[in-house]
Amino acid sequence: RVVNDCLGRPLLNLLPLMMVLSVDNPSDIPKELDELGIKRHASGHQTELPDLGSPIPEMFHHLLKSNPAHYFSPGDYVGFEVYDPDSDLGEEEYTMTFLYAQV
Repeated sequence: RVVNDCLGRPLLNLLPLMMVLSVDNPSDIPKELDELGIKRHASGHQTELPDLGSPIPEMFHHLLKSNPAHYFSPGDYVGFEVYDPDSDLGEEEYTMTFLYAQV
């Protein structure tokens, strides 16, 4: 219940969450979900990756985390902030710009 509360109570049925948190081996999660009749999302086609160098929409900025201990693999998509000190905007009006990049 505590995890669901922290997430803003998105789950009406806590059984799947309890099952996921109780497995000893994470590789058992798909089997457990299958047994509960919970379908995995499959759109039938692969989603397209954004163009490298294109801006990351502001609505996704909160998902960008800075963790110096994180290991990125070659090919991973990342976001980096572009700062333009020559911008006509003052420091108070500076807005963050993040672009897609690939390791």
